[in-house]
Amino acid sequence: MTALVLEFPPEGGEVRIVDRGHPSPVVVGPQGARRLLTAPGLPLGLGVMAPDAVDTTVHLLKPSEVLLLHTDVVSEARNADGVFYPVLERLGERFSGRRAIDPETVVSFVRADAERWSTRSDNDDRAVLGLALDDGPSRQR
Repeated sequence: MTALVLEFPPEGGEVRIVDRGHPSPVVVGPQGARRLLTAPGLPLGLGVMAPDAVDTTVHLLKPSEVLLLHTDVVSEARNADGVFYPVLERLGERFSGRRAIDPETVVSFVRADAERWSTRSDNDDRAVLGLALDDGPSRQR
């Protein structure tokens, strides 16, 4: 099973990520959308095959940004031409230049847009989660 473990330190302003083979998070903000670089390890249960410790990556987050997590069912949705759902491009088109972006709006957009994009209507593990720092330095929402 793939997984992401996220830690938001109490002082705020960053996220620490351990990636076990899961699609890496996307940051959505006024500058568009970008995928966070992680150090993917083997999925859970296969760790005994890798002798090295799992790496943690640290990324700064601004209160104006939304951290988006999704399962591979979203990024692997295909349209009638067999083209994968372009997560970054679609998010960039929709949210670039917007100052007030809230997690609920980003999640609703991705869920509906990926569903429209996909030619399959399956009930696989399609999941989307949006997180954002609150205005206070140590609160997340």
